[in-house]
Amino acid sequence: MSSGRFEEIRILPAPPSPSSNGKPLGRLGELAFLAGGTWVSLEEGGSLEESFAWDAGMQSLRTMMVRKVNGAIVAMGQGLFTWDATAERLMSASFLSGTYFSSRELTPSAPDRWRWLCTSIGQGASEVEALMVRIDENTFEMSFRGVPPRVYRREPPV
Repeated sequence: MSSGRFEEIRILPAPPSPSSNGKPLGRLGELAFLAGGTWVSLEEGGSLEESFAWDAGMQSLRTMMVRKVNGAIVAMGQGLFTWDATAERLMSASFLSGTYFSSRELTPSAPDRWRWLCTSIGQGASEVEALMVRIDENTFEMSFRGVPPRVYRREPPV
């Protein structure tokens, strides 16, 4: 019976999924350095900002993206990285203001390097290979064939 006062209610996080045992599945743990902080890539007149966080069972690494031009938000989106146990490779999917992106990891090349085959659907379908390279705990770069690498820095650094 209530005493007429508000009682403290605690919401506990969901327990880890039995299939993951609280650890990232497959090689998804290789991307653990992305979790925490906001990754910012500056470009002429604007920026692309991404935040990464684990889901409750560490079965996917979720991302939120914001593109800014002259300080104004012009696009927002979300996505995730996950492990495909059948294909034994990393997968990614995201949606950014009307365009859907799907990526699958190509054959692993080296530690701290991931090659992706990226497909975009929205403003015309296209497919391009990308290379993601971890520089250190606070820096990674993403490069697409024929385009200069985009450098991302974590803010605040860890």
